[in-house]
Amino acid sequence: MNLNDNIGGYKKIEFLPRNQIQSMVCSESAQTCFISIKQGAQWTNIPAQYGTGSMLDSPNRGQSGVVYKSAIDIYLPNHIIDVELKEKLQNLCLHGGVIRYTTHDDETFVIGCMNFPLRATMELNHPGKVSGFKCTKLSLTSQSSHAQLKSSN
Repeated sequence: MNLNDNIGGYKKIEFLPRNQIQSMVCSESAQTCFISIKQGAQWTNIPAQYGTGSMLDSPNRGQSGVVYKSAIDIYLPNHIIDVELKEKLQNLCLHGGVIRYTTHDDETFVIGCMNFPLRATMELNHPGKVSGFKCTKLSLTSQSSHAQLKSSN
């Protein structure tokens, strides 16, 4: 038994815009996904902060079957967003993409795919109180025909 299997939070959250993905091979039966990225592309780390919400993966049954909706809000202090990271996040917002996150028990999951890319929005958060947290809120949402898949790479 892994001693970290009940610890919440994320060790790492990364994203890759859709226009940088070469191919994706997903196996719903094995619940895994392999992502091949274009030459010169690389995963971008999101410096997740305390207060980052839980990755929710909610199944919704409809007439056409089950659709899984995934969502997370990530709060980024403005001082850690440099020009390069801001441009990459804007590319993610424009094109959609995938995220890959690692839990404390070293399991890595992928959300989003070529046909149903993850959608992102960014908004500045200006709190009304001095004790508030001035930051950029990155909201990530996805809808897919399958639940979150484990990354096989």
